[in-house]
Amino acid sequence: TKQSTFKANNNIMNQLTIVESTIGGMLIGFSAAANMYLYGRVTGISGIVGNLIRPSPSVFAHASEKTWRAVFVVGLILASALSAVSDPDSFPSPLKLSSITYTFAGLAVGFGTRIGNGCTSGHGISGLARFSPRSLVAVCTFMAVGILTATLTSLTKQSEEPWRLATVSWPPNWMFAVLGGLGIVLLVVTSTALAKRSLDADSPHTQYALAAVHLAIGMTFGLGLVVSGMLDQKKVIGFLDVSGSRFGGWDPSLAFVMGGGLVVNTVAHYLARNNKEMRPYLRPEADFYFRPTSGAAPPANWKDPKLVIGSAFFGLGWGMAGICPGPALGGLVHPFTSPALGPVFALWAVAFAAGVWAADAAIAAAKGTPFLVEMPPPSSVKRISPAMTSSLELGSSSQGTPREAESGAQSSGGSAA
Repeated sequence: TKQSTFKANNNIMNQLTIVESTIGGMLIGFSAAANMYLYGRVTGISGIVGNLIRPSPSVFAHASEKTWRAVFVVGLILASALSAVSDPDSFPSPLKLSSITYTFAGLAVGFGTRIGNGCTSGHGISGLARFSPRSLVAVCTFMAVGILTATLTSLTKQSEEPWRLATVSWPPNWMFAVLGGLGIVLLVVTSTALAKRSLDADSPHTQYALAAVHLAIGMTFGLGLVVSGMLDQKKVIGFLDVSGSRFGGWDPSLAFVMGGGLVVNTVAHYLARNNKEMRPYLRPEADFYFRPTSGAAPPANWKDPKLVIGSAFFGLGWGMAGICPGPALGGLVHPFTSPALGPVFALWAVAFAAGVWAADAAIAAAKGTPFLVEMPPPSSVKRISPAMTSSLELGSSSQGTPREAESGAQSSGGSAA
């Protein structure tokens, strides 16, 4: 009997899932491309979550900036929860690691992604798609440190298993991937058409139509994580651990996830960059995040020490536990699907938030500014009508400077996973 793409415990071995991982990566790339084409934003999970939990004097501060992020995150978690409910036997459980490992890994990822302005989705899927030198440096750094961390951890266990490649999963479990992918893409297209009609008609319900689009984009990203196997910590560590001595051998599935996402998002960025007249479909008053803003500061140098240090911290935490921000959101269902290990996994999420706050505090101290500060207000736009005004609560976001766009544009959604 063919083993499932997703394993339920530490003893079952990984399989190389070429087809499933590629399709999952393409869904992640489609989600990022949709967010860019429709709203002009970069899709970086650490930036989206980081700015969502950013401390501020008032919980209601800049609610419009937090609203679309919250709806996106709900969509991502919802996709993971629906997958767990529909097929609980194949939904992965957390890796059995110590509480200290989960805590330190979460702190390192939270601190690192905040300092380095991103991780696998923003720098990897969006940054490399627009040929960003900063993102290339970041990806090379966190990949190198992640591989070194996972491999050295494996070697310290003194395993006598010889190096080998994980067994290829064949025939692939493509039915769920393809049908689920087509269904979620249809949902994005349908919700976008309804939102556009609502905008054009100045409907008082426009904000709800736009919320449905954000929810669908988040669900697409979440489904991509499920299909690709990125929610399975063993598959991630199986890729980073090049010694090939754990979980059935070296598993390069993650490379197919990145490849699938880059193919889709690179084409999307190419088309947007080469059409100077194109504007975000649901935010025509705005512009794409990667285009320079008039009067803004010049793009940041890729030789930025913070970029390298932050990416190294992220790689360290990623290599220890095999979790980055996107899969961590999907893993928030673990306390319900895996009661024994779920609470331990939750320590990672708490530590991640603490790492984000610590990074913000360190940056504020270095700049000599207060730690508890408001988020930058959304960029001023021409309000067309009362209906458009209400819709901008879900449709507007500050574009940020070219430095932010190049390094991850945290104010526009961040550059992360």
